[in-house]
Amino acid sequence: MRQRLIICATLVVLVFVAHAPALRATFVWDDTALVLRDPLIRSWRLIPAGFQYFLFVDATPSNFYRPLQRLTYTLDYWMFAFRPSSYHFTNILLHSAAAIAFFVFALTLLKFYGIVERRGVIIAAIASLAWSLHPVHSGVVDYVAGRADALAALFGFAGLYCLVRALRLERGEWKFYVLSSVALLASALSKESGLVFAGLAIILILLTRKWRALPRFGIALIFALASYAALRNEVPPVEVPQLSPAAPALVRPIIAARALAEYAGIVIGPMNLHMERDVENHPWGFNPASLTAGAWRELQTLAGIIVLGVLLWWTRGSWKRQPPIFALLIFTGVSYLPVCGFFSLNANIAEHWIYVPLAFLLLAIAVQVTPIIEGNRAAFSWTIAIATLWIVFLGVRTFVRAQDWRDPRTFFTRTIAAGGDSARMLISLGALELSEGHLEKAETLFQRALAKNPEQPFALLNLAGPGGRDVGDGGTKGERPDQSVASAPGFTNQPSIMGHYAPLSRRPDGERTVAKGRGGTASPAANGMVPR
Repeated sequence: MRQRLIICATLVVLVFVAHAPALRATFVWDDTALVLRDPLIRSWRLIPAGFQYFLFVDATPSNFYRPLQRLTYTLDYWMFAFRPSSYHFTNILLHSAAAIAFFVFALTLLKFYGIVERRGVIIAAIASLAWSLHPVHSGVVDYVAGRADALAALFGFAGLYCLVRALRLERGEWKFYVLSSVALLASALSKESGLVFAGLAIILILLTRKWRALPRFGIALIFALASYAALRNEVPPVEVPQLSPAAPALVRPIIAARALAEYAGIVIGPMNLHMERDVENHPWGFNPASLTAGAWRELQTLAGIIVLGVLLWWTRGSWKRQPPIFALLIFTGVSYLPVCGFFSLNANIAEHWIYVPLAFLLLAIAVQVTPIIEGNRAAFSWTIAIATLWIVFLGVRTFVRAQDWRDPRTFFTRTIAAGGDSARMLISLGALELSEGHLEKAETLFQRALAKNPEQPFALLNLAGPGGRDVGDGGTKGERPDQSVASAPGFTNQPSIMGHYAPLSRRPDGERTVAKGRGGTASPAANGMVPR
């Protein structure tokens, strides 16, 4: 017990050290909509109302049902009002708690599969340490709006832990079934992806062939899922605008292969990390640069197929021979499936989407490697040295990455410089420049955004003038802004957008001015249009 407490304390200390720069950061991107502009976090009396609305009540409508995420903001607001450091502290604390929950679950699962406790502690500790310090989780830990993933993982790992405890008991397992179902419900109420833990729980029972547990746990789980459905059903429906068409079905397997290769690269060597990743082709003519970029994307597709083949080969080889590894690889695949690229989401890839799958994968790798090196002293020494250097590198990289979230300008400029120069990111930086009176810079950024996506309504709104337009290829001169925006494919004419935001306009003498309005400038970042 003392050894486990020391490991847990070490996890917490190292996580806080690695993410320490985030404690000096302010609110960026969606933080403003979820914290500064959400009226439902301002009072304890509004907690029930928080379960009756999706997130982004004062922004572009979303269908994100995450009442527990909103509840944590209520607690932060009650204790600290709008002090950013306190919100970031809570984020780091939640990630630390998720790391501890993962360690305890991993240790219990390995013991359930018959792995010696001493070996199990080492395996679980190494996997938990690597997972908790990995910089790919920066969007979860250093970003106040990203805490939903940590919340869902915390309750999800706790639910699986309670289930494993129940499967090991001959009597009195009902209390663990109930606790497990409650934790899984909390995971789903934290983020929609938390529902995957319910599926993992059923898969665990099937893999372990504990048939008696299936109906018993099933009753508790059905009650939890019915509660979730009943709560979500009370939320008024909203029409979520789609700013870009979904990829065709025939293209999705290609996107999925590229996403897998992209994820593999940033997991092994997380050097180039940023929001707004994209793996689709964006040709701009028959020139060497465009053809080279397209060729690299095709090579990435091939790399993704190879990675998938290796994972399938590994899974097949562990079937029957190594049950714990097989179970962990199945968990990895199932938890990764919703974000693999086959399904239409608000992006085709995002670093924080592999928050949970990476935990299971790292644990599977640790279980696989440990028995191989135990009989070879030289291999053991080399493996420990390499693992130590890699984990130290992860911690240092996390510390550096946490500094990217210092303030909105730092976040936008570093993201764009790192390759995340999407239309949404350019518009967000343009809106910031516009709010500070840098009109030339703002117009340049909006034009760049329209060059990437000519149908971006936020760029059109900011560039449109009341008597005319000067938006390059994004519209027609003399066309009214509301007509151009409303004609953009997939865009719904929302009064909250059209009525709140004032454009970058031109006075009769030709001088650009910022028209003052209730909402300031139109920005997708301030309106819940980022991949969550």
